[in-house]
Amino acid sequence: MWTTDEHAGTETVVDADSGAVRATVDLGGEVGNVVYDPAIDRMVVAVQGRGHLAVIDPAGFTVTDRIPTPGCDGPHGEALDAADQVMFVGCETGAAMATVDLAARTVTSQDPVGDTPDVLVYDPGAHRVYVAAESGVVSVFDRRDNNTVTVGAAHLADGAHTLALDPATHHTYFPIPKGAGDGPVLYEFEPTT
Repeated sequence: MWTTDEHAGTETVVDADSGAVRATVDLGGEVGNVVYDPAIDRMVVAVQGRGHLAVIDPAGFTVTDRIPTPGCDGPHGEALDAADQVMFVGCETGAAMATVDLAARTVTSQDPVGDTPDVLVYDPGAHRVYVAAESGVVSVFDRRDNNTVTVGAAHLADGAHTLALDPATHHTYFPIPKGAGDGPVLYEFEPTT
């Protein structure tokens, strides 16, 4: 298991069977999310304190590459399109989502999203990206002809900064800490397009 210590700037790897720490990788700045890229057999970590993506060899626990994300202040959340080797990155400070071509090591576009984007999810079957921001705004993008295209954005609810996706049904799920009855609620959405 890979665990992120945001403020310490580390990724700690824990053996799932024994619970023993196998390694800790220092990334040199505050870190965001970590994603496994099966196409290159590497972990990709958003290093928000340094403005880049760190690529880590999961066998040797070493940083093998650093991909700059210019214009993406505070890279934090990530979602991977493994087939096309594109990483979608939430830029916390700039209220933007950067689209990063991993093979070319370049940011190909930036699109506005809600303030403080947190969790991103990519639906490979629908070629759709969801960005949930701490401001409660959810933004939706499609990938068409190697371009990121805005579908829409709206304020869903205060606290709607986490989401999950069912790739079989394409439904999205948003846990909301305080619903209409003052208790937590889970919103489920079916895509309309």
